[in-house]
Amino acid sequence: MSLTLSCRRRAGEEPQRLRVVGDEQALRLAPDYVDAHFNLAMALLKLGRPAEARHELQMVLRLPPGDGEARRILASLHETNPAAPPGR
Repeated sequence: MSLTLSCRRRAGEEPQRLRVVGDEQALRLAPDYVDAHFNLAMALLKLGRPAEARHELQMVLRLPPGDGEARRILASLHETNPAAPPGR
């Protein structure tokens, strides 16, 4: 990978990293905040961290109301890594 491509990739990841930090802070203040769990999961997926994203999506499904979009994404994660436990 060229240095330029590597720098561009890291620069593209920076907004996602900031989202992760912001959502984690929001969840420390309000652990049942469904939108923060979902947004955190999406940022983690974009950063290539599917195991952590899976955990957040499972949290979304445990909190009312169970989110259909989270269920769909969790199912697709299970398809790409069937060894991991599926969502509810």
